[in-house]
Amino acid sequence: MLSNHHGVYLGDPILAPVLHHLNSRNATIFVHPADPCNKYLLDSCLSGDHPDLRAIAPLANKYLPSQYEYFFDSSRSFIDLLFSGAVASYPHITWIVSHAGLVLPNLLTCSAIRFPSDHPLGVEEIKVLFSKQFFFDLAGASVPNQLLDLLRWVGKDRIIYGSDTPWINPNGTALLDTAAELAKFFGKEDVDAMLGGNAAKMLRLN
Repeated sequence: MLSNHHGVYLGDPILAPVLHHLNSRNATIFVHPADPCNKYLLDSCLSGDHPDLRAIAPLANKYLPSQYEYFFDSSRSFIDLLFSGAVASYPHITWIVSHAGLVLPNLLTCSAIRFPSDHPLGVEEIKVLFSKQFFFDLAGASVPNQLLDLLRWVGKDRIIYGSDTPWINPNGTALLDTAAELAKFFGKEDVDAMLGGNAAKMLRLN
């Protein structure tokens, strides 16, 4: 799934039937960032191959959205999933968050216990949901800074490999590059788990 679909973010009640069905199938869902979109301003984000996003994201026509807007849009969607109660309501869905959680860990560190919501969540409650229903991939040069921030929220067993090829590593060395960076901070057993073992468990391959 994308972080939003024509301005509908993943915690939106309109998606409840979809999430209900996915929950019944014990689905694993990979969420990739998208351009930001406001469902009340659809003309701004659905105007052909090169939409004018300035009404939604003022700098989006100055810098590539993938350089920074993607990080915020995906985090926005996971904030919506968490605080709308959707994650807790569908406990059999496993979510994969790209790019080591994007800016989500920092947003939660600042806001978790104060977030206005019909489904308030504290830090420990979020950590429990992460430990049961979430995995975080390492795509996009996320080692070490993003990963080390993320590990304040999740255990190493929730980290899986992601390459973001061909966007970040067109030369095809993503796996080797990530392995080399991980080896600076973790032992071989942890590195092997992050590069394959954790994903195998997630997909019930062993």
